[in-house]
Amino acid sequence: MAYRYQNLTSAIADRSSPLRQYLDAEFPHVAPVQRAYRESSGPLLVDGTPGVDPATLGAAFDLRLRFVLAPEQVPVQAMQAFQRSAAAIEVIGEVADAAAAAARSGDEELLSRATWALALCVEVYRSGLRRGSVLERVIAGGRFTPEVLLGLAPPGALRQQARLGEIAARELLPRLSGRVTVGPTFDGSAYCPADADLISGDLLLEIKTRLGVPDRRSGQRHDRLSAADLYQLLGYALFDHSDAYAIRRLGLYSARYGHLAEWGLGALANELAGRPVDLAAERARVWEMLGSPQGGASEPRGRGA
Repeated sequence: MAYRYQNLTSAIADRSSPLRQYLDAEFPHVAPVQRAYRESSGPLLVDGTPGVDPATLGAAFDLRLRFVLAPEQVPVQAMQAFQRSAAAIEVIGEVADAAAAAARSGDEELLSRATWALALCVEVYRSGLRRGSVLERVIAGGRFTPEVLLGLAPPGALRQQARLGEIAARELLPRLSGRVTVGPTFDGSAYCPADADLISGDLLLEIKTRLGVPDRRSGQRHDRLSAADLYQLLGYALFDHSDAYAIRRLGLYSARYGHLAEWGLGALANELAGRPVDLAAERARVWEMLGSPQGGASEPRGRGA
């Protein structure tokens, strides 16, 4: 029975998946890249806040950057779980319009409030409506309105978003150039759903807002790069079977550390493999592995990640 791919993130997390086994076998030399990343990363600049869900904060900041870079975008994932309710879609659309207007005008607080609300809606799509969650209470009380949604962000979330935005404006945005595509999907996404954060010019970039790992002795947190991080970046590039995006660089921006790491795609693939890599050939291998028409057609399925 063929492996059933849910999405790229899940396939990489599952060490029994054909894709993860392929990446482990062909690109095993992650340690030197991880070490160099750790040495180049600075201290934690934005700590967490009690009562603020780091996952929601991360989704909100990702949306924030997307609106700053492409205010005209439509946050499709925020609407996905509400497709059966035209009224809810209209409300979410108004919140998205508020985010776009705030991004254009520089209204930092409104942008933070709107993207927090949209992040809560994205979570419903990804994980379902959690019992007892703030959004569940809002919906149950018949208060799913733009005004209520824009008031849901706790003060700690607003402070973190503002600080993260300041740092990104200094450390990330000036280093982006060329056409920006937010939430790009790839040829391989039809067989294993996958959407990256953004592509700027020839740079494919993932955004992370993790707090990092506390040091056992000092208690201070430090950033780290996992094998899954590297495989996710490489996976996106390999999913671009037709080279439609002309990706030549891969990057990871660690928002709480204000740290942007970049690698040349070919150079990183060569280092991870420990040999010269023919990217076209590897893309063809992955294409067949996913169950493309040449390797046994499969229907698109699952959610992107």
